[in-house]
Amino acid sequence: MIPIQLTTEPVVITPVRPTELHSVWPFLERGLSDIVCKIEPDWIPADVYGAIRAEVATAVIVTRAERRLGFGIWHKQERPWSHKLDIFVWAVWAIPLRERIPSDNLPEVMYRGIQYLYGVKAALGANAVIMVSSRKGFARHYGFKQRFITYEVLLNGSRGRIANSNISD
Repeated sequence: MIPIQLTTEPVVITPVRPTELHSVWPFLERGLSDIVCKIEPDWIPADVYGAIRAEVATAVIVTRAERRLGFGIWHKQERPWSHKLDIFVWAVWAIPLRERIPSDNLPEVMYRGIQYLYGVKAALGANAVIMVSSRKGFARHYGFKQRFITYEVLLNGSRGRIANSNISD
């Protein structure tokens, strides 16, 4: 766990109501666009907008002293066979290092955000909070455990050949 130093100004976590989404969208879109550039997911920021607007996903904005520091977006996900409910963290973003000031105290912000998600999990009676990250070790700092490793193979061309394969047709 990362040692957390508390800052005098409290961290405020505010859910985004679908009717308020338009007013905070530039901030969310900026962070989502950063994420898209880094990891090339199979979604675009407009998908997130639609999901929040349709109340399929939930977004929160995290501030300290009215300064926007980041956001989190998640949705409820039911397991297909056990029907257990999980909270799936879709995206988490914080302002870049070059924009941070010492009083932002991002480690505390992340800690409070995770505490908030645990509260959501408890309130909904969910089984777990689940996230996918390309950042090795990131989640362990906040109490998450690695459960799976995803392997990917890219198919080459329309015939479905496996890239870099020594197997011939």
